[in-house]
Amino acid sequence: MKVLILFMSALFLMHCSNPAQESTAIQNGGNGNPADSSGGKLTLVDETGKVWDITDAVRKHNFSPSLFRFGLGPDAIRPINNPQFLSAGSSEFPSSNETFRTIGFDFQSDPRAYPLYLLNSHEVVNDQINAQPFAAVY
Repeated sequence: MKVLILFMSALFLMHCSNPAQESTAIQNGGNGNPADSSGGKLTLVDETGKVWDITDAVRKHNFSPSLFRFGLGPDAIRPINNPQFLSAGSSEFPSSNETFRTIGFDFQSDPRAYPLYLLNSHEVVNDQINAQPFAAVY
């Protein structure tokens, strides 16, 4: 799963980063030669010192190690945990003439709606209904 996430992240980030702003080190079994065909593990060290295994991406999918870029990193976008909901009629509840997009559903007669303007900056809501945990993802 980590390889798939790294592969997808690398594909996306290759097109979004400025290579002049990156500083990375690529290692192969400690000798620093990513083109080495010895069958050793290829790793990439990001700006924070975290080591990423890029062996499959390079050898199986022909990614060039020089094209890897780094995004925000793990845990950079905070989820909404245990959200609070507004009831119809409360002073903060949107008026009937306000419109905005939501992700919504009704589970076991408990309707939920998560506004996309909040999900744009959080991307994940960790919630539960009747002690059943779930995540709404945007």
